[in-house]
Amino acid sequence: MEKANGQSILDIAASDRAASLGVASLRLACDSGHYRGESGMTDYTGLWQCVIIAIAASSISITITLTEIFRPLRELINKAGHMIGYLFHCFYCMSHWAVFVGIVIYRPVLISSGMRWVDLIVSAFVTITLSTLVSGIIFSAFNMAMSYKMKERELTKLMSGDDK
Repeated sequence: MEKANGQSILDIAASDRAASLGVASLRLACDSGHYRGESGMTDYTGLWQCVIIAIAASSISITITLTEIFRPLRELINKAGHMIGYLFHCFYCMSHWAVFVGIVIYRPVLISSGMRWVDLIVSAFVTITLSTLVSGIIFSAFNMAMSYKMKERELTKLMSGDDK
């Protein structure tokens, strides 16, 4: 950043905003990455964090709710109650909770309103939407692979003359 009288432009802007917004709001706005860095490029850290959280949440939710390795856990939790059991059978529901945990841990901010909780809620629901999109892509790829495998099996069966 350019220096003016020994201060960076960000420091000068920070001191001007501190007077009108309060120091806590200023720190939040600066920490959120919504300023242009030395290269003049906008910092997209919050967006990348949301994308990574979405991919991880999608993978975690599909793994927990649909794979055989977690079947005993799902059956055990289903005995605890219908609603919590449903959570462990619904990848869409589970992805919400996985995203919420990721948002609490990493605290990405996509847009900064000066109200931290509002910013995190917006980031959470954008991330949930991205997670749903990732899950859709995973399911589409899985369905294509299964369809290919079934056609391959039918073709092999026809070629061998086996009618089982």
